[in-house]
Amino acid sequence: MLRKTSFFVFVLGLLFLAGCATPQHQLPDIQDNRVYAAAAEIAATPEPTPREVSDHEAVARISALYNQLKPAALEVCRYVGEHHCEWELTYSPEEEVNAYASDAATVVIYKGIVQYARSDAEIAMVIAHEMAHHIADHIRESQNSQAVGAIIGGVAMTLLLGDAAAYSGQVIADGMQIGAVAGALTFSRKQEMEADYLSAYIIARAGFDLDAGRGILVKLGRMSGRTESTVLDTHPAGPERLAAWDLAAAEIRSGSPMPRKR
Repeated sequence: MLRKTSFFVFVLGLLFLAGCATPQHQLPDIQDNRVYAAAAEIAATPEPTPREVSDHEAVARISALYNQLKPAALEVCRYVGEHHCEWELTYSPEEEVNAYASDAATVVIYKGIVQYARSDAEIAMVIAHEMAHHIADHIRESQNSQAVGAIIGGVAMTLLLGDAAAYSGQVIADGMQIGAVAGALTFSRKQEMEADYLSAYIIARAGFDLDAGRGILVKLGRMSGRTESTVLDTHPAGPERLAAWDLAAAEIRSGSPMPRKR
């Protein structure tokens, strides 16, 4: 009975988290045929190759693009209603195709992004994507979901062990860790889709070509080799992201001035 109860608590908690993970914006509704078409495009794309870029060149290029994007990002940020619309750009010399937003209102861009990008719009898309994580308050959401997930995991493990829980602190800690990971995963994929959506508006308002910007998504999809998303993925698969980007671009071109809120 305890095993069933703990499992029920854990599942119910994750369902609660999933309900809270609804994005603030009306994201494009992606049809399967668009995902299939995006997958075919990615598969037909040659394997991306890096080019030689000095740290000096990479820093100068990223900084210039960040400064070009910032006015548009501030407009989107204020429209969304986020009150903390100041971010700090940080460069990493690591030759990895990576970038992230930290809880210190920081946008970190790796050298590898510049090495693999073939246009300013591609780099701009990555920078805008990380800005969008801050604009949508994803850092705080993730921290909250991990905390709630940890509590749910700990409670479920306590119910599972019963009186033995008092002597199994490490097992309970493991349950909390599992819950925290599950809580983070509940949010992450939806957050990535929302950040892509907001970034499309940011780069369009900053004067970058949306079709050129999508090139980095094609490259990332080709490099990952993933064609479908699973419940354990922190990011959507390449075809899903590319199809969603094209729909967001169509929405913007139809005359939508700002991201559509729910």
